[in-house]
Amino acid sequence: MTIAQLRVEPADALTRFIYAFTNPKLAEASSGIVDQSDTKFAMHTLAYRAGGSPGIDYYFPYARVPLGISVENPADGAIAITPPMNGCALQVNSSGGRMIFYHDPDGNRMAQAQPAVSGTKVCRITSEAYWDAGWAASVAATMRLPGYQFICVHRGGVWHVGAFRFGTNASGSVVSGGSASGPSVSSSYLGSFSATETLLLEG
Repeated sequence: MTIAQLRVEPADALTRFIYAFTNPKLAEASSGIVDQSDTKFAMHTLAYRAGGSPGIDYYFPYARVPLGISVENPADGAIAITPPMNGCALQVNSSGGRMIFYHDPDGNRMAQAQPAVSGTKVCRITSEAYWDAGWAASVAATMRLPGYQFICVHRGGVWHVGAFRFGTNASGSVVSGGSASGPSVSSSYLGSFSATETLLLEG
């Protein structure tokens, strides 16, 4: 399942395959390109680079103050991606024809967000919904920084959301933890949202 297929059939791809993200540790939100950098069995590792032509994809960082990225008129197949979460929350607001994506650190800093939160909350997924403490404890000896990777793919006027758990080994290589599983999450494909459709998993 190539990244091209992820862009064309996101619901199917996010259900059947595992996607991990090599975090570029960028400090700013940006548009750019998501590429596939590696494939092992059913796991596909994605990499992001800022800029490029055309810059059809979007990156929003982990930061102590949530730094959102505003997306307007995304192309079909556009991907919005952020570093893995292990206590943070994903939030998206719809405002004036735009979607604003945030990585909410600790799940409680949206009051400080830049740009300031406006419009309607159409997606929010908190650690109360996704975090599996038993799994994190079970992999602590072999996996560094276990976390949950959220991937949003635009298709047909809606954003499809997938979640996967993984970490890295001692050499820094990505180690798969499989499909997401948690208190309110039971599969890797979580559903979709749009300006008129919400996806709210808050515990």
